[in-house]
Amino acid sequence: MPLKVVIVGGGIAGLTAAIAFARNGHDVHVYERRDHSRHGESGSGILLMPNVIPILKQWGMQHELEKNANPVSTTEMRMPDGEVILQRDWAQRGEAWYGLRGAFNAMFRRSAVASGAMILDSTNVSHVDPERGVLVLQDGTVVEADLIIGADGSSSNVRQDLFPQYKATTLDMACFQISTPLFEVTNDPVLSQLTSGAATVITLSPGRNIYASPAPAQNSFDIQFVDQEYSLAQDPHADLLNERITDLEWLRKRWSDHSPAYQAIIQRAESAFKWRFMEVRNLPSWSRGNVVLLGDACHSMRPFAGQGCASGIEDAAVLAKLLRTACSGDDIRRSLAEYEKIRRPRVDRIQAFATAMGHIWSCKSPGDIERRNSAWRNIKQEQIETATPDMNAAFNSPEFTAWLDRCIVMGDSRLGHL
Repeated sequence: MPLKVVIVGGGIAGLTAAIAFARNGHDVHVYERRDHSRHGESGSGILLMPNVIPILKQWGMQHELEKNANPVSTTEMRMPDGEVILQRDWAQRGEAWYGLRGAFNAMFRRSAVASGAMILDSTNVSHVDPERGVLVLQDGTVVEADLIIGADGSSSNVRQDLFPQYKATTLDMACFQISTPLFEVTNDPVLSQLTSGAATVITLSPGRNIYASPAPAQNSFDIQFVDQEYSLAQDPHADLLNERITDLEWLRKRWSDHSPAYQAIIQRAESAFKWRFMEVRNLPSWSRGNVVLLGDACHSMRPFAGQGCASGIEDAAVLAKLLRTACSGDDIRRSLAEYEKIRRPRVDRIQAFATAMGHIWSCKSPGDIERRNSAWRNIKQEQIETATPDMNAAFNSPEFTAWLDRCIVMGDSRLGHL
């Protein structure tokens, strides 16, 4: 018998949960507080990693991927002066697709609706009651459901209802994102150095790093300036996790030691979109009663593993698979416990990896920088194809990378085929 599934949050994690559950024949309603036209207003890009592409294809989204994103061929790791330390060939790791957040959100939204989900925008949720299994809207409407999914991000209100004592950590780091038309980059002799044939370029410097990538499907070029030393104390609007800023003088000074191309991007920009990073770790549980958390709501991580979005998609696929035949409260609660048992060890390890990569990308001492660069220059990418996946292997080893890329939910013996 189909379940009534209510999802709080219409971002990528919530929408992929809607797709997964609706495809299994459940009655799915998504409640999103914003108007959908505001999703992805930062214009930032997202890399969908190899571990989730087979899931999306299984959901029939190959055509949507081709229309809204571009396959990534190579990634270069560079020093601030442009010296290339490492070039990664994605053919050695599997498919990865890059596109803008807004385009991906619209893509998943279309697929959710096509799968049978109902999406209610501009709808504010007051609270959830895990004991009664109900959701209460701000206008007083009570919504009953067999399953309530909190996919409302790192500042999750659903999480707050389940665990009032838990507080997510706002990190002393932030990203400043700038978008510019792609043709302005490719046709400019200075700005074109940002790509030089590489699909994406990651520039590493003490305390900072930059992620730059073209998004041809949207004719846009996305540059994300990540400052791992931008403390809450120095932020004039520390209470705002996200905001568009127009005074870029500080940004220009902060990156004045980088290549002329990056300085030119900031100089020409009229504004940048700031967002602060949050981390959600060590929750007492991922569920209570028939209410469960998913995506950033239960495991928001630092952005240095490229797995934040992917982890939410994996969550959705696992949860929907486990609940495909559930028909009672006891069945649901057992499945929620199994969901956490399957997902939490993987997510914990990825969070640790993301934290470690953040330190490595931004190391300061000349000795640490040289050791990092030397190790990366000696990486043999072809070993990834034949490596045995191992979550406990050293970070960046072929075995760990194989686990990250290939240990996907479709291959978990506890789940069978999605």
